[in-house]
Amino acid sequence: MSGANGSFTVTVPYEPGVDLFWSVTRYDANTFLPLNPTDIGGQNIQVFNAFNTKPDDKGNITVTFSMKDPKDGSYWMPVKETGYYLIYRYYGPTARLNGNTAKDIIYTISFSLF
Repeated sequence: MSGANGSFTVTVPYEPGVDLFWSVTRYDANTFLPLNPTDIGGQNIQVFNAFNTKPDDKGNITVTFSMKDPKDGSYWMPVKETGYYLIYRYYGPTARLNGNTAKDIIYTISFSLF
């Protein structure tokens, strides 16, 4: 993905059905490392998980990946103009996740072009 193409927003359940924890991290598509804070305006946000977020009133968490803070109440994951990718990890899956694919877990995905 590319920050130059606009924002990318994902909404998933805060309690997805895992015993241990979940996380979402975004990485530089060229180096495969977390984004350098100097490349994203000094922001050092590298990961969101069950320890540094809270669910909304519907029991979900929404993360926006964009170059500018959307200021819409979602958790903002700063990205750079060039390529990046994200990984959602689920540790200790329970029977609730058995047989599910990403499309069964992700509630909404939206793109917003500049």
